[in-house]
Amino acid sequence: MSSIAPLQQHRGDRIMNGDKLGIMLSGLCAVHCLFFSAAIALLPLLPVSASVHAWTHPIFFVLIVPTVIYALRKSTASLRVVLPLVSGTIVVGIAWIWHGPDRPFLEAGLTLVGSMLLIWGHWINYRELLALNRQAC
Repeated sequence: MSSIAPLQQHRGDRIMNGDKLGIMLSGLCAVHCLFFSAAIALLPLLPVSASVHAWTHPIFFVLIVPTVIYALRKSTASLRVVLPLVSGTIVVGIAWIWHGPDRPFLEAGLTLVGSMLLIWGHWINYRELLALNRQAC
């Protein structure tokens, strides 16, 4: 019986790695937006930063969507998990669509809200899967 418990624990860790990755990516999104909002006054001095910044939203979105899908496939599918993950993904997508030099604070605000929803959803999913994993052991 003791040889089964480590196997179940390892499987549970692998399942929850999607949520850990989601929390990390969403946190990185939030840090990016906070940094960009603080550094917006310096952007005219750095012409390259505008082109680099233009690619961050598509890159984050392309990384976030599969992570959310993976986490939802491994989740308990409770509304507490699904609602923040789906709505956070939609809000980050809207921030990417509305991205523009004339609305930097709207973009940053939407991305921060979306990131917080994603972090919250991944955290709840992580905790629910951890509890299920402990019950199985």
